[in-house]
Amino acid sequence: MKVSPYRLGDLLAAPSRLADLSLREWDQVIRHARAAGLLGRIRAAVADAGLLDGIPGNIRNHLDSAWLLAERQDEAARWEIERIHSLLFARGIPFVVLKGAAYAIQGSPVARGRTFSDIDILVPLGAMKDVERALAGDGWTRKYVVPHDRRYYEEWMHEIPPMQHRKRKTTLDVHHAITPPIGRYPVDSRELLDRAVPLSGWNDLYVLCPEDQILHAAAHLFLEAEFEMAYRDMIDMRLLYQQAPDLEEMSTRLRLRADELGLAVPLQLAENALASNFGLDLPGRPSGGIVDLLFDQVLNSPHPDNQGFGYQLATFLLYLRGHHLKLPLRLLIPHLIYKSFLAERIEAQDKKSREAHAEKLRQMMARK
Repeated sequence: MKVSPYRLGDLLAAPSRLADLSLREWDQVIRHARAAGLLGRIRAAVADAGLLDGIPGNIRNHLDSAWLLAERQDEAARWEIERIHSLLFARGIPFVVLKGAAYAIQGSPVARGRTFSDIDILVPLGAMKDVERALAGDGWTRKYVVPHDRRYYEEWMHEIPPMQHRKRKTTLDVHHAITPPIGRYPVDSRELLDRAVPLSGWNDLYVLCPEDQILHAAAHLFLEAEFEMAYRDMIDMRLLYQQAPDLEEMSTRLRLRADELGLAVPLQLAENALASNFGLDLPGRPSGGIVDLLFDQVLNSPHPDNQGFGYQLATFLLYLRGHHLKLPLRLLIPHLIYKSFLAERIEAQDKKSREAHAEKLRQMMARK
């Protein structure tokens, strides 16, 4: 049976099928893969299947461009991590590299052809101020956010507002946990740090252990409220599972670890989705429910072709669910009211005020 070009996960799992695609189908694959952040991975799959030389030139150009972008992001991420490490190691602060940057620094198969927009690190809560001071000395500054959003990050969430380097414009997310401490599924970061794996050739630089990498990916997707990169994240998880020598043993260890960390729910949702939609044969998979059906609607390439009524409804309901899991009702209701009705106007006023202040400063400097 021919696999639809819309099912990128099926094509990545059996790349030999890419040889059967017509030019029209390749056009669909490219558009959907680009929207999902998977075009570089398609190129890697084509190369692994020995099909690269047979790809038409106009298709090959798209694939090669995506591959080169992924390679350059990988190199840039490694350089940034080396720089961050030199800053924090000098101050005796260990840290854990997370998600895409972790795959890159490990040289993991998950990193091949994968693009990502920022670098994520996990540091002990007590070291957050020292970390920010060290980074500020090297040109990193917080991205400006309005007071409501600043409170959202600093008091409610598991990270500070994103930081950006003044010259290189790289974005860095500094976390002290992988889930919101006041949310429904708080995770004790000490448990993660105790099991973190040191990177060979580095001092005080770590990645999460294999089980925790999968659980972090599951928590990031199935406890969140935004799903633009959900399809790519599912492919990440499938690859992380497939690295295990024994899938049944890994699944057993994962469920035990999820119970320890309080992440059994997102793991169950992830395993249901992997088994139902991504062809991963997991032992003892529990049956799905309503939330699984909603995720079935959003776990596709975020191309407009896939964004019909079912996608829009599921996205809205999961958006509400994600925020409900992050915040208690006493905080959630005013937060949603602000985001729905006030944020755009307040942020526009704030921007106008800052621009007026900057203009006054320029005029003062010009008079001197």
